[in-house]
Amino acid sequence: MKEQYQFQCLSNFQKRFSMKLKMINKELEYIKVVIDGNCNPMVLHNSVYLLYSKMKQLYVRIIIFSQCFQIQNMDYETLFTILPKEPKKWSLEDVSQWLNFVGLQQLQTTFTKNSIDGSCLELIEENDLIEDLGITNKIVRKKLMHWLKTGLKEYASHIKSTTFEDRRYEKMEQENTTLENTESAQPQYGQINVSHDMMTNYLKNNEMYSQQFQQPLCEIENKPQFQKKQQTGILIEQDLEKFVSKVQNELIIQPTEGPQTNFYCIKESGGKIGRHSSNQILILEESISRFHAEVIFQNEEFYIKDIGSTTGTFIKVETKQQLQIGMVVELGSNQFEIQQVNVNGANIDVVMAIIEGPNTPEKHVINLTPQKSVTTVGRKQTADLTFSEDHHLSNIHAKICLIDGRVYLEDMGSTNGSWLRLSREGQASQLYPLQNQTVFKIGTTSTYLCKRTTQLVADRSHENSCIICIENDRDALYMPCKHNTACLKCSKNLKDCPICRTKIQDIIRIYKN
Repeated sequence: MKEQYQFQCLSNFQKRFSMKLKMINKELEYIKVVIDGNCNPMVLHNSVYLLYSKMKQLYVRIIIFSQCFQIQNMDYETLFTILPKEPKKWSLEDVSQWLNFVGLQQLQTTFTKNSIDGSCLELIEENDLIEDLGITNKIVRKKLMHWLKTGLKEYASHIKSTTFEDRRYEKMEQENTTLENTESAQPQYGQINVSHDMMTNYLKNNEMYSQQFQQPLCEIENKPQFQKKQQTGILIEQDLEKFVSKVQNELIIQPTEGPQTNFYCIKESGGKIGRHSSNQILILEESISRFHAEVIFQNEEFYIKDIGSTTGTFIKVETKQQLQIGMVVELGSNQFEIQQVNVNGANIDVVMAIIEGPNTPEKHVINLTPQKSVTTVGRKQTADLTFSEDHHLSNIHAKICLIDGRVYLEDMGSTNGSWLRLSREGQASQLYPLQNQTVFKIGTTSTYLCKRTTQLVADRSHENSCIICIENDRDALYMPCKHNTACLKCSKNLKDCPICRTKIQDIIRIYKN
């Protein structure tokens, strides 16, 4: 009996994935035709790219299915081959088969004698098992109650999802059969035209992926024949021009300090930051300007730009930052403007004026020589430039050093960090690149960490849809890998990330512009 169950379960899995494997096989056949026909290399490139996309989707689906079975811990697939209907519709014979399946054959006579069918199962309580059915074994009662209160409800949901998938696959199989018959009925126009006909069928069969193309893959030589196919409804030229293969770049912005807790996902269209309700990233704080900063995507990179804010936009200094005239750096509570860099032979004098903070308008001159090439800044008295009353400074907060004739600022592992301000108050700044793990600050308190991600846009109408339910938006971010593939509801059933297989420690809801 056990071997029979395993065989039925294997057949069910084969049915589920046979459609995907058939689509991949069709793609391989098309690649062979393209190579034999010496067609445009771009056609081969796009075809190989789509083959990779299908195999990746099949891999992700297998991972999701395997995780679902791990979570359920009950063999719903095998039970479905025996009783493929909802528990509340079970007859007395069905209930007996279910008891045999769960290993409680000794209770079949008792359940049949008391006329317990599927409509009664969900109403049974533990007291009924003891008083009415005479089940005294505590372990048996626990097993029964686990199935009655949890297992049967999950099995009902499993049946609905399985039925939906089977209908979808049957529909796709029917469409494939129809298209193959249509193709065989078409006259042959030569080798190159046959390649176009196969491309037409291929795009129709794989509608989800065909929407990646925005222009024809190669020139169509026989225009009247292609127009004839338009009338048959297989494919119209206007639809073919909408297809394009594309990789979507995204920037995940994660709050690290301050009152903000929302994650944001900035796409290639960019987004504005500020206190006004029209901004994509809304920060309701008095220290934030109505239109404070803007994130822009150009030349395959994300950039941030201050658009004339009052309190400024800052980039955290993680490595050595070269100092130039006009730069503004924040150390502790004070903001220093580099006003002059005077070179006198091997010696360099750096003139720094405090333009904002408790020590305004002090001006300090730092003399750097080959013999003393480092000047420290901090709250401790041993620092070369001391601000003992500034409690936002660390003991040795940062150092200004001379390296190869250039002046650099380096943070010394301070608590509050050293920051580069993009522009002075009320002035728009230049674009500053946002790399992976770049930390930036908006105003005085809101600090964010950047995470660069990319994803394949397979279907424009579902490019932000959950890969599990294909209904809700992807609003769940997995920690610590920061991948975003599913909705919050579906993500609750996942233990590992479907992309990188990293164990999910926490799930955070994000809001996309």
